Amino acid sequence: MRAAVIEQPGVVAIRDVPDPVAERGLGPDEVEIEVKAAGLCGTDWHIFRGEHGGVYPIIPGHEFAGVVLRPAPTSTPNASLLVLLSPPTPTSPAASAASVVPAAPITIATLAGGATSIVAADLRPERLRLARELGATHTVLLPKADDSRAAKPEANRNTAPDANGGPGESSENAGKLTGDELDEIMRALAPDGFELVIDASGSPSAVEMALTRNWVTPGGVLLVFGVAPPRARINLSPYLVYRRDITIVGSFAVNATFQAALELAASGRLDLERLVSDREPLDAFPDLLRRYGRGEVLLKAQILF
Repeated sequence: MRAAVIEQPGVVAIRDVPDPVAERGLGPDEVEIEVKAAGLCGTDWHIFRGEHGGVYPIIPGHEFAGVVLRPAPTSTPNASLLVLLSPPTPTSPAASAASVVPAAPITIATLAGGATSIVAADLRPERLRLARELGATHTVLLPKADDSRAAKPEANRNTAPDANGGPGESSENAGKLTGDELDEIMRALAPDGFELVIDASGSPSAVEMALTRNWVTPGGVLLVFGVAPPRARINLSPYLVYRRDITIVGSFAVNATFQAALELAASGRLDLERLVSDREPLDAFPDLLRRYGRGEVLLKAQILF
């Protein structure tokens, strides 16, 4: 079969590889799957960069779906049954309110989890527009490292004006947004902190700021969803975690919530189609991966077979 192979950090190729074979045959609860689509995950980019461990060469594409090609000997499922595969490690459930980075995918997830007030922060205004359309009550445009824009919170057109008195307004300050300025924005939006703060950026400084600036309300949850560099470290006060009764949760995969997510997707409550911005054939994967690294992939990208 043909596959994308990350030969070593920084080197990716499309080449023929042996078909996977169950050496002992299919077990009673196993099936052979023909992959029809695979999502490009941020983890794939980290593997390409040599930042996420593993033994090379590696075939990426752990977010995949397909059809049953060969059922287990003792079962009789429809051979064309659509299947989605969940990674083999547990994650944590969502809570009720959130400050999130990046915007659109987490917004739709927290809404489905029952959140009534959602603050989405991102570097991309296009993502923030979609986050508002999907239900975010406020958005914060974060400047890039070389950007002079220091944005203020924007209120959803369906909500009351934001802390600065006007919906959808931003301002330009000299220099990039400082920690104090961002802290001021978050305190204006949630003076007592958020019940749930999700970091999906993988930025150690963002995680540290969420803790040290008291963005998490007493009794609240910090969900570390982004992939930080393995050697990254943050300053953490055990006393602060104890005193504010904060729960810090990791989220490497989705075993604990996968079935619930499938049911939610099937219910029609989620507009998942809007979260896919790029669909490409397998041969385009190397270019797609590099475009992802340059920030040119707006939302989710899929490889179709």
